[in-house]
Amino acid sequence: GIFYQLILEGTPQGLHYTVPFQYGYTIVGNGTTININDALVTGLTANVPSFTAFPKTLKAGMIQQFSLGFQHQLPWQVLIDASYVGNRGRDIDASEPVNTPAPGPGTVQSRRLNPNFASINLYCPCTTSQYDGLEVSARKNLAQAGQIRTSFTWSRSFDNAGTVQDPNSYAGQWGPSSYDIPIHLSIAYVYHLPVGSGQKFLSHMNGFGNAVLGGWQANGIYQYQDRKSTRLNSSH
Repeated sequence: GIFYQLILEGTPQGLHYTVPFQYGYTIVGNGTTININDALVTGLTANVPSFTAFPKTLKAGMIQQFSLGFQHQLPWQVLIDASYVGNRGRDIDASEPVNTPAPGPGTVQSRRLNPNFASINLYCPCTTSQYDGLEVSARKNLAQAGQIRTSFTWSRSFDNAGTVQDPNSYAGQWGPSSYDIPIHLSIAYVYHLPVGSGQKFLSHMNGFGNAVLGGWQANGIYQYQDRKSTRLNSSH
């Protein structure tokens, strides 16, 4: 399927909280000449405004989802499912900090693209995501005794979302997603205890005894997944 991302109404409406209607300020100081007691003095030259912008044209984001699966009944009452699942996200909206200071010597403001402002966030369709996964499951019925099911997923998820390191190079942001879990294994079972009327043990109990001791089952689930990927971020 193909799905398009809608622009939430509150996003463009929220622009009245930015210039020229409202200013947000970042106080730049060293804690001595500018400290908490004089940081908000009217006309302080260290007050640097910041704002959020919205482009004239904004492309709607698109997400594609697709899958291909097979199912086969094996002997011994074993059912196998195998599927490939894919997901592609294109032009997903994000807030891009276009006035991020470049790394290097000097003050923070001197390293910004526009030193007259602090942060400038541009709401833009600038992130991409990709998911590919193999999902395999096997289920075996244990006659009247219960059922056991095993599921295994081998997948990778990549994107360029998260804290932007270099707004001029989103390609350098590409890497494993924060929720990327390449391997996941799950084993679940249900076992009906053979106790009570018509069962192997205590099959001749009266109604009261059968209501108390019969009809019990044991359930369990075991899950294993490898360690999540870690994305390293830094600020300048």
